[in-house]
Amino acid sequence: MRWWVSGLKDEDPVDRFLKFYFACETMAAIEGYNRSSYGDRWCEEFSKKYLDGYYKLDDMSINCVRNTLVHEVGEDKDKAEELAVRHADEFGSKVLSAIKRVISEKIGVPLE
Repeated sequence: MRWWVSGLKDEDPVDRFLKFYFACETMAAIEGYNRSSYGDRWCEEFSKKYLDGYYKLDDMSINCVRNTLVHEVGEDKDKAEELAVRHADEFGSKVLSAIKRVISEKIGVPLE
């Protein structure tokens, strides 16, 4: 929740996207969707169950956008920044829904 709340408060949409991503990645790891079990497909598999399939932003996956923002320069990074800006709020909404779903499953009570 800390990463998600931090993203909600951030005014920069790229930073907001990254913080929502960290919240998603942390929650996925807690639920067992980690690199050791799923390799590079962890995000896609987690997305199928908890993000209503929200995985691709145009032609880039969520984790590809994150990796490009953090590790690349040039045109690829520019495209990733554009996608992060356009999708930050929607991604944050999907991550919040996933947080609610995970909590609901853990306590055995529907939250919605």
